Amino acid sequence: MTTNASLLGMRAKHLQDLGLDRVNISLDSLDPVLFAQAVGKEGQMEAVLAGIEAAMEAGFKSVKNQHGLSSGLVRPRGGFSVSLY
Repeated sequence: MTTNASLLGMRAKHLQDLGLDRVNISLDSLDPVLFAQAVGKEGQMEAVLAGIEAAMEAGFKSVKNQHGLSSGLVRPRGGFSVSLY
């Protein structure tokens, strides 16, 4: 499943219990200001990070993060994809 993880914190264990075993999380930026600009709402970064933590605690076989660049939004540092678990 691919998600922005903003609601994953409260649903990760239930989804894992239902048989989901992998999640791919889209993370627009690790900079809180740029993240808020990307998602159009302040305060979401905490929910996304809680969702990532919940996914790892739920025992998914794979929790991956995808970070992409948006022209004019994210400072150019190159894109990356890393496995968090």
